[in-house]
Amino acid sequence: AARGKKRITREFNETRPKVKAVVNHIRSNRPTAKIRGTEQGDVDTAEAMNGLWMNVWNNSNGDNITDFAAETQVAAGMGAWFVDTEYCEDSVSDQDIFIRAIRNPLCLIPDRAAKEQDKSDARHWNYATSMSKSAYEAKYGKADKVASFDPGELNAENDPNTDEETIWLTAYWRKEPYTKTLYLLATGETVDDLTKLAGPVTVVKQRDIRAHKIVQYIMSATEILERNEWAGKHFPFVVAYGEYVVINGKTRWSGLTQTMMDAQRAHNETLTGVYETIAMSPQSKYWMTAVQGKGLMGQVQAAIDENLPVMLYNHDKDAPGPPERVGGADVPAALIQAAQMSRDSMKSVSGIFDASLGETSNETSGKAIRARTDQALVVTYNFSDNIAKAIGRTCEIVLDLIPKVIDTQRAYRILGKDGAEKYITVNKRDPVSGEIIENDLSKGKYDFVVTQGPNLQTQRQEAVEELRD
Repeated sequence: AARGKKRITREFNETRPKVKAVVNHIRSNRPTAKIRGTEQGDVDTAEAMNGLWMNVWNNSNGDNITDFAAETQVAAGMGAWFVDTEYCEDSVSDQDIFIRAIRNPLCLIPDRAAKEQDKSDARHWNYATSMSKSAYEAKYGKADKVASFDPGELNAENDPNTDEETIWLTAYWRKEPYTKTLYLLATGETVDDLTKLAGPVTVVKQRDIRAHKIVQYIMSATEILERNEWAGKHFPFVVAYGEYVVINGKTRWSGLTQTMMDAQRAHNETLTGVYETIAMSPQSKYWMTAVQGKGLMGQVQAAIDENLPVMLYNHDKDAPGPPERVGGADVPAALIQAAQMSRDSMKSVSGIFDASLGETSNETSGKAIRARTDQALVVTYNFSDNIAKAIGRTCEIVLDLIPKVIDTQRAYRILGKDGAEKYITVNKRDPVSGEIIENDLSKGKYDFVVTQGPNLQTQRQEAVEELRD
């Protein structure tokens, strides 16, 4: 801006390929979560739970969602998505679980007092959403008196889809405490709702405990539009930070671009200076006396645009010899050196060097090239690791939701890691007694593990190269 419109300004974006190197490394080594049973009797149902989780991920295009989140996480420092439930079109009570993308993660505001990096200890969340005036009226009635939030208050002032017809709302989520009673049955089972049990039961002991439920409030700037209770015990939001540190008691998070900003600015300034110097340098000119050029100025002018085989001149006894051609000003060597220094600075501060960006080096085999690339990206491993942890957090949320949302007998397609399909019936009931006899999703204890590694196509390619070696 200080240079104005008349001076040359150029951008030489060296940060983009470095950001893409990290993002695409995450894509080629996608993290995967797997649900496991923690007790011996839970093995079969754990397979069903894991298949349901894979089905949720597949139906939600989970890879696309995490790819988009990785773009904003690596470049800007934060990626985010959320888990949602939706009623089936052909059912009154059945719901399905989906994972949804968050296009602008800055619209998601967690509890400021939360200490954990994944914000799992948050007591409340705010998520800004927008809708058109017609969509608002279809859902909530007349919008003449609706008080829309100012997009600037919700970190959405630069949203490209905002216009005078856009209404900004916020979804405020919070934990609301309540007291519930736990019952120990004669069978050794502990439950919190006797009405869901079939047949007579014997209660051995009971105890009141403090618990919480998660409630969502959809609000305009002046009123609460709707209130909804969330089925799970976890908030549905998942965040993945890039660099995440605490400095002087304040949390700071940033992306890969942040570390390269000064070096990138210096690179733009120095290379702009090079091209500005070249553009403003005078063209090389013929210096001659008036006698030497008399009657020949048309030829001199034509030499600017044409490659003339000869140049004529008049002999001048006071200036023997032909006219002299003098070149323009040279680009200062300091600018060229500064441009190279700023390029090297970006490599140093980002930790991403030529080998990881596809530059030619000593490696010749595909295996060696990948090994060198992986080694070069070790310094940025925290980005892919945080995405993996966020996927694990997503699995934890879905694992808690499955028995609460899928609580009726239903036929499901479940998927394996390689995409193989299998159909099962969950919560299968005995037609006489009504008791669940197979794949009871409300029973058992489960955990999960997150692994990272090449996708199946890359694994096949690596196997071929291994055999060649």
